[in-house]
Amino acid sequence: MKITPLRVVASLAWALWVCCFTGCSRPAPVVQWPELREMDEWAEKGEGWVEDNKVAEMRSALPDILKAGGKLSASPTPSNAKDPAAVSQAMEDFRAVLKLLQKPAISDGELKDAVASIHPLVEKLMSTAGLPHVHEHPDEKPEKK
Repeated sequence: MKITPLRVVASLAWALWVCCFTGCSRPAPVVQWPELREMDEWAEKGEGWVEDNKVAEMRSALPDILKAGGKLSASPTPSNAKDPAAVSQAMEDFRAVLKLLQKPAISDGELKDAVASIHPLVEKLMSTAGLPHVHEHPDEKPEKK
């Protein structure tokens, strides 16, 4: 078979068409769930308060935590969530923690346990939904290696 410029052009055109229309797929749309991102911020703060045994801060932030938790509970699971069934299960666990936090006379120990359980649940929700779990800390300096 003789190689001619026309054959080379045709082969390149065919390869380009195959690559662009069959081999190259568009990336999946990024999962957006602003209510979960907001709850993650509160969960991270709560985790710090638990570690530092700052019960007063937890109690004063409780209305805001419950408000953010209520918004998350009322929000729909994103249509492009990675594992909707796992999101649903983790959301049930999250709602149980919110219910405990709404208890009128919650003890300090119960409050600390409930607040401590929020961040792992939020991480689970983010993972099963397909959201990256990254906290930005603009005032922190990167570690030197």
